[in-house]
Amino acid sequence: MELLFIPGFSTTDNVTEFSGRGVGLDAVKVAVEKVGGRVELSSVLGQGSRFRLVLPLTISTIDCLLFEVKDFSFTLPMRNIQAVYDLEQYQDHLVSNNQFVYREKLVKLIDLGQLLFSNPVSDQDSHILVLEGEDDLEIAILISKIISKDNLLLRPIDHPLLKNIKISSSVSILKNGRIASVLDVNAIALLAKQKDLEVSDENL
Repeated sequence: MELLFIPGFSTTDNVTEFSGRGVGLDAVKVAVEKVGGRVELSSVLGQGSRFRLVLPLTISTIDCLLFEVKDFSFTLPMRNIQAVYDLEQYQDHLVSNNQFVYREKLVKLIDLGQLLFSNPVSDQDSHILVLEGEDDLEIAILISKIISKDNLLLRPIDHPLLKNIKISSSVSILKNGRIASVLDVNAIALLAKQKDLEVSDENL
């Protein structure tokens, strides 16, 4: 299906002034990726295809929760946060190191310290955030400490070094000059799944 996005690719036999030159989906993909987004395509035989444009939180202000993981600053839009538990509160909801009970349901618990830096978050001042992503995804993340709730100015990532961050498409420059990555809930879950598979393969 990725062939559809190749420059010059066309499925028509007739070329006109306005169509058939293979400049449709290619142009869309380039434009979306230029602002830090992505185009997702899925297809079911006999039913049809689905195009999905995932765009970053570009230059805009939004209510966010600012927090730290191993002295690095991160933030999440408040709309993605369903609940916040401090150390004393979340102890009763822990089932294991990777499972958390939220509203009588088991959700995956991800230690962001372990995921991002291979260094687990310590108990002191730690919190658990229950997050909601796209397609009704729910996960819980363990963080080092909460800094504040604030209305932050978000910008797309355009620095070559920061583009390697797989779980963020936007950043915010804080009042103290530090950069906070704006995390993507679904990307966190995907990266955690990939890490789990790598560990499973190593144990075979």
